[in-house]
Amino acid sequence: MNDAKIAIKLTQLATELAISTKRSLEKCTREIEESYHLFLSSEKK
Repeated sequence: MNDAKIAIKLTQLATELAISTKRSLEKCTREIEESYHLFLSSEKK
């Protein structure tokens, strides 16, 4: 592989990692928000 092909492959892998990380963070954020709302509703009782 020449340097250009290696650079393209690394860029593709970095992009895939960034997308995966973003999805994971969004999922965690949703779960935290849901848990927080459940906590708030249980506190009101």
